Amino acid sequence: MSAAYGWSATLTDAEILERLVELNAERAAEEKRGVIHWLRPEYQASKQSALNPKPAKASKPAKKTKAAPAQRKTKTPWPKALTERFQVVEAALHAAAAPVTPAGLAAQFARAKPEDLLEILRTLETLGRARRDGAGKFRR
Repeated sequence: MSAAYGWSATLTDAEILERLVELNAERAAEEKRGVIHWLRPEYQASKQSALNPKPAKASKPAKKTKAAPAQRKTKTPWPKALTERFQVVEAALHAAAAPVTPAGLAAQFARAKPEDLLEILRTLETLGRARRDGAGKFRR
């Protein structure tokens, strides 16, 4: 089990339990922020919308009103802390349906620079948490 988490095989049961509790707390905090680590995103993400359908709205008589202004799609804030940047980049990479470029990922974040994302993506690639294809695009 230790190897699956990248931990030393010499950890005691108490140390393993402490680390698992810490990981659980991290995941709970990420889920509160909307970051979900899917084990099989191509399967689970498509099933999520089927499990939580939007409730049907009760029909009301139509009123003549001005059309509401189109809502602007807001970008995700670019975190200041490097550890949080890794988390949001990895989550965005996992959520991407197809391989993406650093510039494509940077467009999802406010004030993110493609060169910063490239460095993070290369590090994730080194750690085995991302893959790069020949066209310079990355995928999970």
